[in-house]
Amino acid sequence: MNTQVKHISESAKHIINFENSSSHLFSKKLKADADAEDEISVFVFDDYLSPNKQQQLNASISRAANPKDGWSKHQTVAYTYAEFTFECWARKNGLSVFDYNDVNPFSPSDYKIENKDIDVKSVIGIGKRLGTQYSDNSHGSEVLIGVCTHAENLNDEMLTLSIDGVFDPVAHQGIDSPLKYLKLNSSPNVCYFSSLYDYFLEPLHMSENFFPDDKSLLYYAVSKNAVPHLIRNTSTKKLDVLLKTIITERNYGLIPIIKELHAKKKLMLFHHYLADYLIKKTFEKTEVDGNNISDLVDMIEPCSFRKKKFIQNLLKANESLHKVRCHWHPDETIKEMGIDIYYSDTSNVPTLKAICSCNRKGNVI
Repeated sequence: MNTQVKHISESAKHIINFENSSSHLFSKKLKADADAEDEISVFVFDDYLSPNKQQQLNASISRAANPKDGWSKHQTVAYTYAEFTFECWARKNGLSVFDYNDVNPFSPSDYKIENKDIDVKSVIGIGKRLGTQYSDNSHGSEVLIGVCTHAENLNDEMLTLSIDGVFDPVAHQGIDSPLKYLKLNSSPNVCYFSSLYDYFLEPLHMSENFFPDDKSLLYYAVSKNAVPHLIRNTSTKKLDVLLKTIITERNYGLIPIIKELHAKKKLMLFHHYLADYLIKKTFEKTEVDGNNISDLVDMIEPCSFRKKKFIQNLLKANESLHKVRCHWHPDETIKEMGIDIYYSDTSNVPTLKAICSCNRKGNVI
């Protein structure tokens, strides 16, 4: 057998082995997470809620200090529908579910799912106000489920919901890569939340069988949108080769982070660390390779639409660095200016401000 034929034969074997591996589990993961992350639209006060949840909602509205207050009612409805949307996902995927609110409406946790106490949080959007952060952070080791709700108008008949995922601070224990800006004790945004499938169902462990040096399997995985599965099944020894194939030199700072998450089987947390990395680079006034980052968003770990939008907005801030000029001193570039950060309820991304070195009034990037 000549060298070329042998190479093709070996590549074919790698692809067949990849197809015969746990790729079916990866498909199950994609479906289960898509069921959570895809938006659903429901009519409020239709028959969407279970009888028990409807009773809880009616009781919550009646307990409100001013039941006719528009915002209070909308908030109560949104929270209840958020809880039930997650409950439906859990039951659909065969998880054990106990609703604490059935016995105590003031319970600190909403559910016990597979013997884990769960608190369901919702970020509420109305019209153009999309909301950025969840109102509460995780207290200690509290496990949060994030659900995004949106309506075109206050107390609208139609409510749109999607599950952002699960945030468990304990999952970050043992990770040395620091979170400088999106810290665990801060109010979370969408990038804090990770795969429900990985957390509650079957985490996909690495078998370390794949990634031939000829890169044929990588090209095949790209064509099948299965690069995250390939990365999870790449040996630590060969991971560096794989990452330097898909990551451009300007973004090499991500490689140590990904390698650590890979070694500790925490790749589902990638988007949290990526978002923090992008903010860090912008604070350092260092431009990243935005096109490459846009590809990596789905290559390292499957990414929901809301996370992609959040990360794309961070990229826009980074890409605009070279365009920034001081309003009062047109020759002053970002190199001479400082950078500050703040959050607004009307934005779905942190707002970065370039601060004039002279008057400190600042210009929004």
